[in-house]
Amino acid sequence: MQQKRLIIALLISTAILFLWSYLVPTKPPAQTPAVSNQATPQPAASAATTPATASTPLPAASPSVAANTTPHRTITIKTPLYETKLDSLGAEAISWIIKKNKDSGQDIYSVAGDKKTHVPLELVSQEGLKRQPRQAPLQLSIRDASVDALLSSTNYVIDGVGSTAGDSEVTLAAGEKKRITFLLHDQASGLDVVKTIVLDADSYIADLEVTIKRGGQIVPEARLRLGPSIGDQGVKHYTFYSVAPEAVAAVGDKVERRQA
Repeated sequence: MQQKRLIIALLISTAILFLWSYLVPTKPPAQTPAVSNQATPQPAASAATTPATASTPLPAASPSVAANTTPHRTITIKTPLYETKLDSLGAEAISWIIKKNKDSGQDIYSVAGDKKTHVPLELVSQEGLKRQPRQAPLQLSIRDASVDALLSSTNYVIDGVGSTAGDSEVTLAAGEKKRITFLLHDQASGLDVVKTIVLDADSYIADLEVTIKRGGQIVPEARLRLGPSIGDQGVKHYTFYSVAPEAVAAVGDKVERRQA
């Protein structure tokens, strides 16, 4: 009896559900737009349509080191007091040897030698020349990394030594002077450099004149590097008897000393 009642209840429930779905139709759910896993194709960027940003300089505005075709040269100047070698690469001094005491007339040598073995009194650090980037006296800087690289890694045109190619040697006798000019023009950056050094056979002092222009305007931030460690390269340690290098600047009536 109970089984019959259960079967009858199931049949009645099924009939009610069937009639309800037939008499009261339900609304279909709103269609949701399908989301594609593929990214929407974007137009390819091109150099013609992509504007240059401030952080990416245009190639035409950067110095063109590779465009320099000036041949590499070294100029050796010999005088009774000293012997120096100037390099067209960066217009720098790569050797400066003091040979004689001007007052006593005696030969001068480095403290690295002794009475039996003489070592030349070299003022330019050969270790600095081996570094990359190279460190040498008379380097120019305007505190702009790209321009500084150009100034130190480009061969300058050398004027004042007769020939225009190959290494040259100039010997100055007592009473003679020699004026040597290094010229650099970079079309891409609008940079013009004129560096002139005047060597005097009767003096250890050399006169240096430097003019740097960019776009026809004088560059006021120009700096001249004198190091590293200009002085007797044979000195291993500086003491009371071996004084460290010192820079002396005389401007008008004021004299300023800067120790290394």
